[in-house]
Order: sequence, then C-alpha cells, then structure tokens
Amino acid sequence: MIRTLAATLALAAFCAPASATDAPEAPFNAYYEDVLARADAGLWRADAAGAELALSGNRAATALDEDDPLLAAAAEFARASAAASARLRANHGPADLACIFAGMAQDAEARMGDIASAPTTLVRAREVAGLRALFNDAVILTPGGDENGAAPDGTAPQFNCPLARPDRGQAPQDYLR
Repeated sequence: MIRTLAATLALAAFCAPASATDAPEAPFNAYYEDVLARADAGLWRADAAGAELALSGNRAATALDEDDPLLAAAAEFARASAAASARLRANHGPADLACIFAGMAQDAEARMGDIASAPTTLVRAREVAGLRALFNDAVILTPGGDENGAAPDGTAPQFNCPLARPDRGQAPQDYLR
C-alpha cells in the first residue's frame, strides 16, 4: 500500500503542470539538452569510428585530419559540458552535476589527444571505445531537463567537487559532506 501511494504521488508530481515556481529550472534545461544532444551525436560518431577501426585490423595508425568527425564531436561535447558546468556553478545549480560536467569535459579533451596520438589502430579502437563510454555515461547521468536537482527546501545540495580539490588523493567519501 505504501509503495502504491508513493508511486501515485511520484506520478502526480511528474505529471503536474508547470507553474511559475518552475522558472528557475529553465536556464539549466537548455544546458542539459545541449550536453545530451552532443553526447548523442558523439555516440553515433564513436560507433562509426569503432566499426571502421574494427575492419582495419591492427596496423600503424594514420594521422587524423583536423576536421575528423569524431574529434569534432568530442570537442563539441567538451565545450557543451564545460559550459553547462560553468552555468550551473554561476547560477547555484546542482553542484554534483556541475562537477560531473566539468570532469566529462576534461575527460573528453584528454581522450581526444589519446585517440589522435594512438600508435596503432588497435590502441585507437580502445580509446574510441573509452570515448564512446563517456558519451554513454553522459546520456545516463544528464537529467532529462525535468528537475534541477535542488534539495526539497530549494537549496542546492552540498557537494565538494574532487576536480576542484588540490588533495585529489583522498578517498571519495571525503568529498561528500
């Protein structure tokens, strides 16, 4: 009975019409949508690059063009993720998502370099698979734009971003306070 009541209340809250109190979410939604769109485009590019690399066998990797579609998709994703992080921080949005977006932007940039500098097609395929996993994680972790992650009292959750800490060697539980 309690589960049924909880499910009903959750469904009612989800289906409730938008009101004036939903206005603070609007700036965040656009950035969530941009990250989602870039991650989705990156998934397609990574799948195509992975399929091409799978057919090439293990040989010396050739230099990538500056306008390589996968690297361009990764750069756009990194830009969108960094912009979302900055916007969330500037507007006191969900601190955990701001941290996650910043980390994804840095990870995408690092993976772009790893893909471009891979010595063999096998190594490049592994790096492309890692980038694809990052895009997939972004799709999973990014809100669909229907919530801003604030606490029930309207305040942003308290979270210390490990990327912003000089003591990154601490255990993860030390970052959550």
